[in-house]
Amino acid sequence: MHPLVKQTLDIAQDQGISKYDLAARSGLNPNIFYYWQTRSTPVIQNLEAVLNALDYKLRIVKNDSD
Repeated sequence: MHPLVKQTLDIAQDQGISKYDLAARSGLNPNIFYYWQTRSTPVIQNLEAVLNALDYKLRIVKNDSD
């Protein structure tokens, strides 16, 4: 499972939101989470929709140079 998927699902679980409710809030088919967990990486638009439903957003940040 992609690390971003795991983190997103962990956030949903911490907020007490089921995958079914999360799918409804984000306008996606509930099976999307099964696919993400077992065989595919998320499309950015779908991941953003789920994160928005959790009141989160995806950001790109510059790597710190050591």
